[in-house]
Amino acid sequence: MGFDQATIQQAEQQADQAVDDANQDAQQAMKTAQKAEKDAQQLAGQAGAAPINGTDRSTKKGSKVPDPVGGLRFLVKADDCSIGRFAHCHGLAVEYEIEEYAEGGQNAFVHKLRGRMRYPNLVLSRGITHETGLMDWFQKTQSAGQRGNISVSLLGPDGSPVRSWGFEGAFPVRWEGPILNARSHTAATETLEIAHRGMVLTD
Repeated sequence: MGFDQATIQQAEQQADQAVDDANQDAQQAMKTAQKAEKDAQQLAGQAGAAPINGTDRSTKKGSKVPDPVGGLRFLVKADDCSIGRFAHCHGLAVEYEIEEYAEGGQNAFVHKLRGRMRYPNLVLSRGITHETGLMDWFQKTQSAGQRGNISVSLLGPDGSPVRSWGFEGAFPVRWEGPILNARSHTAATETLEIAHRGMVLTD
């Protein structure tokens, strides 16, 4: 079955038009992608330069509006040496003992006097790894007179310390290993409890 010259020319014209349309669509798609990339870069620049919600909220020191920090990133050091990564840290607290004094003839209230400061023990928990820093420090302070210093630093999103607490005259009082169970699917953990003389706030 043959085709006349007019039919062939019409088919060629249609093919050429389809190619032109495809090229135009490709060029338009490229322009759209370039514009989207440019808009994204402008937004990113504005987000980095402009304050959040109209303020200069930040976790860094010196911010006029300090931003709260999540409690999931912290660093623990013993005598300026890192003793591992921990999953939980308890014992960042201080309180005064309260002594009550009942004054004779005064039945409306009882006098409450401030006594000595009390510090709970610092309790650190983590998954067991090949790191031996924790046990090395535990062995180092076995002597009754051997004490060290502990620091706990809360880290911001950029990894820099936001707030740090120091513990003077620290020594371990209890180490607890994992509960081994062949049917368990949880990570093996260890816990170290540390007594200390007092807590101080550091930079």
